[in-house]
Amino acid sequence: TALRVVADLGYYTLDNLPPGLFPAFLRLEMENGFRYKHLAMIFDTSTQAKVIELRGILKLMKESGVPINLIFLDAENEKLLQRYSETRRPHPVYDPFLDRSLADTIERERLILAPLHQSASIVVDTTLFTVHDLKRTLTDFISRLQSCPISSVFLVLQSFGFKYGLPSICDLMLDVRFLNNPYFVNELKELTGLDKRVFDHVMGDPEAKELESRFYDLLQFLIPRYVREGKSLINICIGCTGGKHRSVSLVQALLGKLSFKGVTVTSMHRDVER
Repeated sequence: TALRVVADLGYYTLDNLPPGLFPAFLRLEMENGFRYKHLAMIFDTSTQAKVIELRGILKLMKESGVPINLIFLDAENEKLLQRYSETRRPHPVYDPFLDRSLADTIERERLILAPLHQSASIVVDTTLFTVHDLKRTLTDFISRLQSCPISSVFLVLQSFGFKYGLPSICDLMLDVRFLNNPYFVNELKELTGLDKRVFDHVMGDPEAKELESRFYDLLQFLIPRYVREGKSLINICIGCTGGKHRSVSLVQALLGKLSFKGVTVTSMHRDVER
C-alpha cells in the first residue's frame, strides 16, 4: 500500500528487491544516465544476513553523497496479528523450526529489523491508521523532502489525541489539554488546527503563546544535543484530547519557527481526521 502511494507521487518503484541486487541496479542506472530521478524500493529483509547487507549498502551510499531516506513502517503486535488474519497471507519470516506461533515470528522479525528501525529517517506507527491516514502521512513527508535539502537528521513534530492512545514512538511528549478547547465552539467544532480559524483561536490565547515560546526555547536547547549524541530521528509528540484542534495548532505554530542546521523538520497529524 505504501509503495503504491509513493508511485502515485511520481516515483519509480521496485518491490521486494534482494539487497545483493541493488548495487547492480545502480550500476545499470549510472550506465543509462540515471533515467529515474526518484526511486522507491521495498527491500527483502527476511533474514539477518540480508539486513546486514542492506545496512552496508545504505552506509556506502550515504558516504558517497547519494541522497537516500529510509522509511520504516511499524505497528503494534496485536494489529499485525489482526492484519495477517484478515489477509490470510503467510508471514515472509515464518520458520516452523523456530516459531510456535505468528506472534513468535513477529517478535523475531522485530529483532532482525531493529538496526533499520534505529537508523530510519522516519518511523511511521500505522497501528491506528486507515489507508487514507497512511497516504496523507507519506505524501506530507515526501513532499517536504522534495522541497528542502536532504539531511541525515529528521525532527518529526507529531500531534495526537490521548483518547486514541499514546504514540508508540516518542522521544519527548507535551500535554496541551489545559488550553482552551475549540471543540466547544460550535463554528469550530468540526474544523481542525489546519484551518486558520481554529489556529487563530488556539494560538490567540495568551497561555498558548507562552507555551509555544517556552517549548520552543526547550527544543532550541535539546535538539542540537540530541543531534550531537547521534540521533538521526527525533520524535516530538504533542497531544490534546482528540488530536484535532489544540495539538495540531501548536505543531503548526512550531513547524513555522523551528530550524536547525542539518536537520529536516517535518510534521505528522495522527488523529486529525478522526
